[in-house]
Amino acid sequence: MALLVNSNTLDEMVIVWRNICIVLTSPNRNDHFKISLSTLAKLAEEMNGDPDKTNFVLKNVSVTPQGQVTSALEMDVSNRS
Repeated sequence: MALLVNSNTLDEMVIVWRNICIVLTSPNRNDHFKISLSTLAKLAEEMNGDPDKTNFVLKNVSVTPQGQVTSALEMDVSNRS
């Protein structure tokens, strides 16, 4: 979500959204999934390198090349309905 919020242009937002959709809807880790995940990771790295764009979540969450997520965040899921 931070990538969408920090997009500078509509074209950049479309690219981010398209890649998010591919990652979330891919039933397996095919080439499209891997390319989209790599693109999102690259954009997140660029955003983290920009001192004007800081994001708490991206500083505390990482995704491995295998698509596994590690997080230093504590999630409270007890309030979900």
